[in-house]
Amino acid sequence: MTNFATRHLVTRMHPVIPHLVRVTTADYHIPNTDIVLERGMRLFIPASIGIIQLLRNFHFKPCARTKVPLVYAKKNFLIAAEGGIHLMVEKLEKTI
Repeated sequence: MTNFATRHLVTRMHPVIPHLVRVTTADYHIPNTDIVLERGMRLFIPASIGIIQLLRNFHFKPCARTKVPLVYAKKNFLIAAEGGIHLMVEKLEKTI
C-alpha cells in the first residue's frame, strides 16, 4: 500500500475531528420539544451530522483559487491540497 493510500485509509477510519464542539451564544428552544439550550452550553455534534446538514442546506463548488486538477501536498501528514481548497457556498432554497 502506498503512503498516500495508508494515510487516506487511516484518516477515513479514524477522523481527525470526530465531533464539533460549539458553545451557544443565546438561549435556544428546540422546536416541538420542552428542551432549552441555555446560553453558554457546550454542544458536541458528531462530524458526520454536521457534514450532512451542510450538504443538505448549501451548494458547494470550487472557486477560481482552487487548483484543478487537485494536487496533494507532499509535506502534510494529513491529506491536504496544494494551495488549499477554496469553495463558493450558496444557500439552497427550501423545497419542503
